[in-house]
Amino acid sequence: LVDNYLKSDGYELLSDASYRYENELLSAGISGNLDKKLMDWEAYESASASAMMRWFFPKVYWDTSFNISHRQEDIYNLFTGGAKQNTNYYKQDVQNRNIMNVQSQVEYTPHELVNLSLSEYYSERRTRMDNSIVRNNGEFYNDLNLKLDYYVHPRITLSSEAAHQLAIKDFSYAANTRHVENRILGASAAWQYSEQDSLITSLGINLQRTYFPRQDNRWDNDLRTRNLRLGWKHYYKEYIRLENWFTYSLREDVYLDSLLSANNHSLESFSFLPEIDILLGDRVALRQGYQIRADYTDYYYETQRINKLYRQVGYHYNLIFDSYPYVARSGDDRWLQLPYRRNRGSAFLIDIGYSYEENQYADQVGEYYNINTKNRKYQASLNLKHDIGDFYYSLNPGYSWGTWIEYGLVAGASWSFNQGSYLEVTLSPVSEDLQKINWRSSVNLSLRF
Repeated sequence: LVDNYLKSDGYELLSDASYRYENELLSAGISGNLDKKLMDWEAYESASASAMMRWFFPKVYWDTSFNISHRQEDIYNLFTGGAKQNTNYYKQDVQNRNIMNVQSQVEYTPHELVNLSLSEYYSERRTRMDNSIVRNNGEFYNDLNLKLDYYVHPRITLSSEAAHQLAIKDFSYAANTRHVENRILGASAAWQYSEQDSLITSLGINLQRTYFPRQDNRWDNDLRTRNLRLGWKHYYKEYIRLENWFTYSLREDVYLDSLLSANNHSLESFSFLPEIDILLGDRVALRQGYQIRADYTDYYYETQRINKLYRQVGYHYNLIFDSYPYVARSGDDRWLQLPYRRNRGSAFLIDIGYSYEENQYADQVGEYYNINTKNRKYQASLNLKHDIGDFYYSLNPGYSWGTWIEYGLVAGASWSFNQGSYLEVTLSPVSEDLQKINWRSSVNLSLRF
């Protein structure tokens, strides 16, 4: 057809099949599906196949999977004619997309105190157009990871990791094809000096290289990031959880081309994040979090570039009541051992929150930094959720003030029925002025037969 009216006729065909086999040492399966739709102004066909296999040997576990898919889709544009002409869909192009994913992992446990794992993930995505060939492209990604865990003592764990990642974004007819290569080394130590009380430290280095072979490598860039993280987690009187995290990182950003070398700089970052969570029974909790951060940007060459300072301070408080109860939904291993009431099919949650954040931006002037920009944000929020059997509703109003003012609301309801079918309704108006509100809403209906 040369043109297609808004009214469309056609058909859709769906089919799928799968097979699975299991015994004590082997688990394997294959599956495939086909979806074909042919309408006057919407047409596509897609097919996929996958296979998986798991072996359980003494001291060795091997898990591997493979997936391949193809989709051919006709692309139509909507054309609006004059006052006496019909609105039509015109076929503009045909897009072919092929995807392949391969994943494999091997775990070897030579001793109960040692665990070695090797994993690899590879994916490729190719897109081809019949007419707009300048949009042809390909994406390729490979991730190889080696990890070793050594349990020196039932309460002391040492871990080390080495990884290599390569990502290629290839544009067939454009000059900005880029390759990104990552080499990662890391080590961590965790000491659980008493029940769930831990000291944790980790070190890491990340070497990233980005290069543009079709641009004569003019935009090539090297990044080296070194990071240190120290953490302390402690429980006081069972119902008080204290966490303190200190992080330090140094990133060196270097352009190899002399014309871009004025951008070469280092970014040194310090962060301190203490948290205090207090249980008041099994349904009420008071959560507190604080953040102090400072970033220093130093350029290597004395050019028009000015050294920068960024500082941030913030905190948040949340008072939570959860009849589920809260302890059962906390996900904390220590708190799950505490006695708590059981849920009886209905739950009510209310979360009252207040937070503050200040950001400061400064330029270096001599031996000092001159603050030229800063902003402050205060925020009050309320999160209300109520489950009643298969029906629940939620209400989340918020108000922000400070450097700018913003009003927000998220309201929603959901009803599940007929063994998997559900109806969801959401409303989320957002505004910086109550006279001009941006209304957003959605309705989702899923039917399962």
